Amino acid sequence: MSESKLPHEMKIIQFERAHATVIFKNELSAATGKRMPRLYVQCIDQYGYQREWTLERRHKPGDSSTIYWESHIYAHPGRREITEVSGSIAAQCITRFLYLCENYPTLLFNATCFRAQNEPNGAPDIRPRSEGFIHFAEALHRGARPTAKML
Repeated sequence: MSESKLPHEMKIIQFERAHATVIFKNELSAATGKRMPRLYVQCIDQYGYQREWTLERRHKPGDSSTIYWESHIYAHPGRREITEVSGSIAAQCITRFLYLCENYPTLLFNATCFRAQNEPNGAPDIRPRSEGFIHFAEALHRGARPTAKML
């Protein structure tokens, strides 16, 4: 998939019960004269830690002619992994991520669920909040590059 196939309209998807937000922008940059797509994800995990991921088209500081794609994963406090990815991989990943958020919202950003009535002896079955996104984020922290297949 090419970068030009990414949507031009801004998308904001909120998962209130999962404490997560996904923002996609594809604005025209005055510095580069090109569209600079950006996917930004922020969530609070089961333990109250903030996690953020951006996948965006950027330019080198002071050099708007050098454009590249960057994946930046962050987990508070201070865990950070930054890597460059190709434009086609970034576009595929953004398209897949938005598709999953819009069509299968609990796959990445489930709310904690208690199903005590379905468990023997009333024991709760608890899935960590935003479990799908947390697994994805942890893979990125371990050095994996984001791809549509990871999702």
